[in-house]
Amino acid sequence: MLTSEKSCEKETLKSSSESNQLKNDAPKKWFLTLSLFSKMGDRMWTFAAYLLLAKAFPDQRLVLGGFFGLSIAISTAICSSWTGGWIDRSKRITAATTCLVIQNISVAVAATAETLCILWPFDIERSPIIEYLAIAIVTLFSCIAMVASIGHQICIDRDWVPEIFKGDALTSVNAWVRRIDQFAMLAGPVVASLVIDYANPWVGGVAIAVWNILSVFVEYYFMKKIYNFFPSLSVKENPKDVDKSGMADWILAYSQWYNSPVFLPGLALAILFSNIFQLSYLAQAYSTSHCVSTTFIAVIWIIAGICGFSSTIWYESWVKSYGLTKVAILGAILHFSFVIITVVGLFVPGSMYIFYLNVSSSKECPQQMNETALEDYEFKPTDDDNWIMDYSTPCTPPESILSILIMLFACALSRVGLWTFDLAVNQMFQEWVDKDKRGKVSGAQNGMQYIFDCVHYGLVFVWSEQCEYGNGVIITAFLMLLGYGSFIQQGLTKQEHEALPTNEKPTSREDIVLEA
Repeated sequence: MLTSEKSCEKETLKSSSESNQLKNDAPKKWFLTLSLFSKMGDRMWTFAAYLLLAKAFPDQRLVLGGFFGLSIAISTAICSSWTGGWIDRSKRITAATTCLVIQNISVAVAATAETLCILWPFDIERSPIIEYLAIAIVTLFSCIAMVASIGHQICIDRDWVPEIFKGDALTSVNAWVRRIDQFAMLAGPVVASLVIDYANPWVGGVAIAVWNILSVFVEYYFMKKIYNFFPSLSVKENPKDVDKSGMADWILAYSQWYNSPVFLPGLALAILFSNIFQLSYLAQAYSTSHCVSTTFIAVIWIIAGICGFSSTIWYESWVKSYGLTKVAILGAILHFSFVIITVVGLFVPGSMYIFYLNVSSSKECPQQMNETALEDYEFKPTDDDNWIMDYSTPCTPPESILSILIMLFACALSRVGLWTFDLAVNQMFQEWVDKDKRGKVSGAQNGMQYIFDCVHYGLVFVWSEQCEYGNGVIITAFLMLLGYGSFIQQGLTKQEHEALPTNEKPTSREDIVLEA
């Protein structure tokens, strides 16, 4: 009994000490600096990975795009839950450091391999076997890097952060991390593209490899400072299911997520990865097939970044005023409203959707034209200063640009709601999941995200023609409606989870008390 009282007193003193330490802004600055280096590296590699691969093997772009994207999505879907379980069983500093080193070294190896393929400084002829081997090496290490990146995010964003920051401080840090991510989403591709286009592709590969190697030391330095500053990070309860491994561990992770209060919000977030018209290579391909210039696409990407950034500014005050669940519902409604506008864009002038054109098969749809055929095409504008359209590569000029403009602007403006919902759901995982289950539950949810990412790519293989693309847009919009609808129904009929006292927080969705 005496021992128990001393233990409680010790925990109270430690909690009070850490509360006083949080008044110092230093830990927050350390964490945000860590996030800056991590997010910049992620965004540069995400943008440049396939671009460098296409530069190294220009004759296999379409096959490479599908193979590369699917490989990463499948490997992440399979390994995320296992990675989360391993994180739960490991010391915090060990798990975070291992994920950091594996991720950055894997990216450095993949970027170096791409650089060698671009330069090819060897006397050996590049036979098909060598090319396939090089593609396999780049893809393998890219998959490893992605799985390790997910693990690092689980360690830091969903375990360390809620352990260190509480209440309004947690909301503030989450908003700042997303601002950093939005900045990296804009700056990372700009830096990478400038180096690749204006210096040389191989210089871009070398720069990314060097950045990731140096970033290991910088990120570890700040991780260690944070870890040493907060003694509570070194105290971690071992999960009761520590004996489980392999398939049993994988099944357990999904079972724990299903029985947790974050199942429906996490599922709704995962379904968003199936969206076939988001800021991705597929949206770029669809736009350029309509003769939209890369300059205009870049402008849309910048507008999307600004919209995403703006959501982080309002997020803190919204959560303080309305609570997490209501903010998440608001984000879901805002996002899906623009998704509906994207679907509407398939049925306005300029659309090449098979049902809008009222043709019986894709063979009757407009085909891509080369530059010679485009010279006499009746819908091609004659203004040489037209920066929205680009006819220098094969494309299909639309009779009107209204359809593609509606779809692109709706996609960009939807980021306000998308990032609001994403931020709120991420904070739900931080606050509503027991600390000894954060890894497994987060890993299972991340795995489901990439299962839907496989759907995202798979739909393009099913409907590969330009005029059939709208089928995927409508199907994924329906999937998002189901996900958002289920979450909103729960949110409107259940009491606010975060309003419950800490020691009475529910451990499952069924435990959330119905509103009176």
